[in-house]
Amino acid sequence: MRDTISCPCETPALCDSCTLSLSKNGVELDEQIIYLNTSDKQDQVYTYAPDIGGEERVPVFSCYVDAVFNGTDTDVVQLMYVFLIDSGVLEINADETYGAMEVMTASSSQILLENNEDAIDLDEGSTEQIMGNIHFKTADDDRAIRFYPMVEYSKPGTYEIRGNVVDLMGGAQSVDLVWDATDLAGFWYGLDDGLKTEQLKLLAGTINNVAGDRTIDENTLVYTTSPVYHQYELNENEGLVVDSDNPGGDTGYHLEGFMGEKYVAMNGMADKLCRLLVEFEDYDTKTLATGEAWDLGGGFCLIVQQINLNGDEAWLSLEKDGRELGNGFVSTNATRKDRVYTCTLNIGEEKWIPVFSCYAAAIFRGTDTNVVQVKYVFLIDDDVMEIETHDAYGVMEVMIANATHVRLENEDPIHLEEGCQEGIMRNIYFMTADDPYAIRFCPLAKRTIDDEEPTPPPKTILAIDSDGDGVPGAWDDGSKTPEGYWVNSRGIGGCGGHEWRPYTHIC
Repeated sequence: MRDTISCPCETPALCDSCTLSLSKNGVELDEQIIYLNTSDKQDQVYTYAPDIGGEERVPVFSCYVDAVFNGTDTDVVQLMYVFLIDSGVLEINADETYGAMEVMTASSSQILLENNEDAIDLDEGSTEQIMGNIHFKTADDDRAIRFYPMVEYSKPGTYEIRGNVVDLMGGAQSVDLVWDATDLAGFWYGLDDGLKTEQLKLLAGTINNVAGDRTIDENTLVYTTSPVYHQYELNENEGLVVDSDNPGGDTGYHLEGFMGEKYVAMNGMADKLCRLLVEFEDYDTKTLATGEAWDLGGGFCLIVQQINLNGDEAWLSLEKDGRELGNGFVSTNATRKDRVYTCTLNIGEEKWIPVFSCYAAAIFRGTDTNVVQVKYVFLIDDDVMEIETHDAYGVMEVMIANATHVRLENEDPIHLEEGCQEGIMRNIYFMTADDPYAIRFCPLAKRTIDDEEPTPPPKTILAIDSDGDGVPGAWDDGSKTPEGYWVNSRGIGGCGGHEWRPYTHIC
């Protein structure tokens, strides 16, 4: 839209007319002189109403010219109540299809679509298109059919995820108002197991439309969350455990939603959280060549340092920001538990926390390339968020933070002003209708898709191993290693078979 201003005044002053011009893609569509000195305020309204879509005089653009000012250097027009629709018309006709849906009725009063000819299969762990970017997402659970409709966005931008709307037009709020992941999709929800941990509660009697009370007083808005157990894919599918400080290892871990984000609760403690960076499903696999650095995100990478001459044992190492955190061996020629590599760290004042684990599905040593295929990959960040009492998140203050649960309450009043959004905590808000006769509002979460290019992973080292010691030539300081030697990541080592473990340590 382009505004062109023409004003007859010769000195800086308020003017009584201007010329507005509307353009699209550089082509002028319309031009009109607007007068402000008449007795009819309707003369201050500019409307562009062309014939489009077989309809006559459709209002495409309108605005109200509130003031015109002729300045020494700049002429200014102040517009209000601007309205604009696209002049491109989408005409919907019967028998047209949108995804799995067919238009059964298309009239001036309603549009009706049905999946008339296409069946929609709610297969376990699937996402099936309904129409456009609307899908059904189904849990990966063979014991239940658990699913929900969802809208998928991929374009960069900030999107609002709205919760259930409350309408207090009739009077006072007589009961607690409660939202969880069922009615606020911005909260974390584990579909495969039906897991949810977050709850936002507005205590009864807080809001009263009859009395004109739109204020959420201190300590009347309550947010709570707590950990919930989740089984490792490794244990669910292979019956194996992840090494830890617990006798016999861990069969699972604890998840916790916190302000709409998914976290792992260390040792099941609600107040010590780590971000979950990688969690393979049962069907996911990754194949790595020796020397290849697999970027896992968060600065972490997994490297296959070498594979033995028999092609049944591999040496893996986990690094973060170029620093090794741990290393270990996986084998396909021993017990099934020898296929599992776990890196444990002492973090957040807790010991032997399983930060990374994977399962070696296959190991292969070839003429030109040596590879390892891993499954059930699991990785959490070693940066721990410790939640403490009196911590503030937006207008919310932590009142309780212990191993079992976290509770926050609003330390400041929240005013549900007409037509406004009020921040609660992080990216969670209250949105209120622009309606003076009712208090109609809902919680919402904002999610942003960045348009930045992803950081490229570290360059892969070519897996050329001239002396057959399992170390790429680019790293090999001992380029003529005798046969039978077991070496470290630099090609340096000693004889003695696979029991020799250079540089191995428990992290």
